[in-house]
Amino acid sequence: MQLRYAVRGAIWVILYLLFILAPLFALLAGSIPPTRDFWTEFSVAMGYAGLAMMGLQFGLTARFRYVTDPWGEDVIYHFHRQISLIAVGLVVAHPLILFVVRPELLALLNSIQAPWRARFAAVSIYSLITLVVMALWRTKLNINYEVWHLTHIVLALDAGFRFRPGQFGWLTLWGSPFKITGHPFSFSSSAEAVDGRVEMTIRNLGDFTSAVDKVPVGQRVYIDGPYGAFTIGNPADMHVLIAGGVGITPMTSMIRTLADRGDPRPVILLYGSKDWESITFREELETLKARLNLTVVHVLADPPPGWTGERGFITAEVFKRHLPPPYADHEYFICGPNVMMDAIEAALGQMKVSMSKYHSERYSFV
Repeated sequence: MQLRYAVRGAIWVILYLLFILAPLFALLAGSIPPTRDFWTEFSVAMGYAGLAMMGLQFGLTARFRYVTDPWGEDVIYHFHRQISLIAVGLVVAHPLILFVVRPELLALLNSIQAPWRARFAAVSIYSLITLVVMALWRTKLNINYEVWHLTHIVLALDAGFRFRPGQFGWLTLWGSPFKITGHPFSFSSSAEAVDGRVEMTIRNLGDFTSAVDKVPVGQRVYIDGPYGAFTIGNPADMHVLIAGGVGITPMTSMIRTLADRGDPRPVILLYGSKDWESITFREELETLKARLNLTVVHVLADPPPGWTGERGFITAEVFKRHLPPPYADHEYFICGPNVMMDAIEAALGQMKVSMSKYHSERYSFV
């Protein structure tokens, strides 16, 4: 299994490099134009490589499970973030190098006298830099969420769709689907619902979520999606779901789906919560045990008097008390606060679980 993932990972790395270098190979095809100085040619090569990287970004944001499997979805997202900075650096370096070696080109920055192609090129560079600044420092700059969302998402209409358990969609409640009010939420319903029902479980954590319960029955809403590769489907002897707080939402979709499918494999849910009253889906999880080989382990930070279960936080010791070895044969799904997820990923590493066997869903990459 590990060899297969290693080979697949190597193939994707080679394909990625070939895609980036493809524009440079294309320049060598056909008749060779008159040679230019080294720095001009170098700046052109950097510009083409940066554009190729940007094109690949659309396929790296965890939309394709086959791509994310060798490394894990969380790694792909972080790679997406870091490689974006490199791509922008290459694209911006292209004109800067030209301005240094050919100062006469600075006249192209004159938006009044420059040709239209130069004006559009300048606007593109400025927009790209603005987009990166907004993505990296949105919180520090107090940029409104909806404004940031508009720069990243173009909503699409769909009369209906099927999703896979663990995926998410962008929800727009008021006005038209083209308004910049979409917010991402995981689906919590079963992907096997025969009537195509779509459910999202939303906790009151902010301005938008606090108004959701005021939406009248029958109001039209819009969903853009589904997105994400945080979903079941790989061969595994059992599923281990690790949730903290609102991270229970995609796990519930997985559990409901497995129950509807009649999947015989064991499912162990390790669910970290603040206290007993804050546990979402508490009663339903007990009911689902009758339809699925499901074990639920609650880990409470503030347990009630007389609590005999796990307390504190989910650690490697908790895993070893409730999971059967060999640990590397199970498939793990992790969703919750970043601090919790970092600790769990470290614990799985201590247990010699390969990164290809666990999948992380983070709500923030700041």
